[in-house]
Amino acid sequence: LVAMGPYDWFRSMTGLKQLFAGTTSFDAEGIPTELNLLTKLEYLDVAWTYWSEGPLPGEAFTGLVNLKYIDIGDNLYDWMGDEDSTLPESFIGLPSLIRLYMDNIIFLDENMDQHNMTLGFLGEMTSIVEAWFDNTRLDGTLPVLPATLKSLSVLNCGLWGTISPLTTGAARLNRVWLTGNRMEGQIPLNIGGRMECSEALPCRLNLECNEFEGGMPPGLCSRYFNGQGQRDEGKFGIFGGDEEQCSGSCCTCVGANCWPDEEDTALSTFECPTFPPKPEPDMGGGFGLCFSGSSTVQVRDKGAVTLSDLSLGDMVQVAADGRFEAVYSFGHKAPDMSAAFLQISTGSSRTPLEISADHMVLLGSGRQVPASMIKKGDYLVSPTSPENVVVTSVKTVQRKGVFAPFTPSGTIVVNDIVASNYIAYQGSEHLKVGSIQTPFTYQWVAHAFNSIHRLAVPFLFGIQETYTEQGISNWVAMPHRLMVWVLEQKSTTVSTLLLGLALLAISVARLIELLLLANTPVVVFGIFVVGVIIMARRLLSTHTTKTKKIA
Repeated sequence: LVAMGPYDWFRSMTGLKQLFAGTTSFDAEGIPTELNLLTKLEYLDVAWTYWSEGPLPGEAFTGLVNLKYIDIGDNLYDWMGDEDSTLPESFIGLPSLIRLYMDNIIFLDENMDQHNMTLGFLGEMTSIVEAWFDNTRLDGTLPVLPATLKSLSVLNCGLWGTISPLTTGAARLNRVWLTGNRMEGQIPLNIGGRMECSEALPCRLNLECNEFEGGMPPGLCSRYFNGQGQRDEGKFGIFGGDEEQCSGSCCTCVGANCWPDEEDTALSTFECPTFPPKPEPDMGGGFGLCFSGSSTVQVRDKGAVTLSDLSLGDMVQVAADGRFEAVYSFGHKAPDMSAAFLQISTGSSRTPLEISADHMVLLGSGRQVPASMIKKGDYLVSPTSPENVVVTSVKTVQRKGVFAPFTPSGTIVVNDIVASNYIAYQGSEHLKVGSIQTPFTYQWVAHAFNSIHRLAVPFLFGIQETYTEQGISNWVAMPHRLMVWVLEQKSTTVSTLLLGLALLAISVARLIELLLLANTPVVVFGIFVVGVIIMARRLLSTHTTKTKKIA
């Protein structure tokens, strides 16, 4: 084919469902806007074409509601001037898009300088199942991933930070290629439990050529491999990492051996790429209990105060009815740490809420759900609005400063939106044991657990709160690790027993707190006395039984 020029002739092909232009001489400066004439289009492959060296215009993708497959890889495109808006909204919002391939793409500005985009848009693609970006240079960290995503490939892209987005939110991936990046920190304890593997569709996880610390988490091996390091029922096809992670572990391949030559499987030509230094400060540990440092709260007698300037004891607004309560703790306080946040917009006149994916938000219906479940069209609660406000967009951003103030009610108003103090595990509103959803919400579980902390506060007057190196409160750090460990257990019986004991303990603490709040110290004292008597009788009974046996 010769160069075709303008594409008005698409008007006579409005019934076209598949367009494969790869390696042809169709010519255009970028993606032609006339593409939007093909309203029945389902399959678009323009990889390695002359639809290159131009823009990705939003108009081209407007109205393509049936488009399921896009491959625009191996091309050059114009840099749009902003790493967070390189792809147009009409492209990101394609309602039927399932598979996206953007490998080997270079973005150039008018001076022919190369620029890198971020993956923040990926969380807004609500139907995407597979997304591959191999060898396309990217900035930033892994974003919060959409619940529909099953296959993600970012080979040699230069991403940095932790891989916690693989284990948070609602996504349950089956195939992940992270080879050749700058990912760091420890491999999450619960990564095995977050991947969906089966004999029919075995999992693949490639982590080679990164900067991880420590080895593979035991839970990953015990979940999908038997005691001899053999694959359990074929659920894992490929499981690769570097020597440091795989030594004594259950990896099926190590380093370059995971990438054999196509003609000789005993050889490998793969080499780890090199990248320029990553930005500082680094991502902080993947702990999702926070708002961004630039977020604001309303403080009594002060007005709007950024979270970076908030202090223990400040009276902050906690509900839409105007109630104020004192900040008694910070679950996370790290002013110099950078992290990924979901930016949830609810209208042009209101500053977007910037919140971690696992942190819970109050819906208009009264439910507290993890932010990763929030989508465009949902309703949130705002104190300054007579009606619930609608979510207009959700995307991922990078911000400096992570803060999580705790209040007695377990809620707080941030950027004019009512949110929780707490996070939800498992990407769920409710606690789950195996595949069974319990009636206990994570809001109730977290608030009841913190009863112990709130009961202790009056006795800690004058004692400074302490934090880990990552800025996590020592009241929170250990319970968080224990919770992750319990949820990671392969045995449902063990998980049920441990969670049952924990729920019993925190329920007692919560009951005592409620009785104290109701000014019923006599009742509390009575319960305490009855408890002591019961325990004493049991001990006495045990002692008597032992004495009789001895006799």
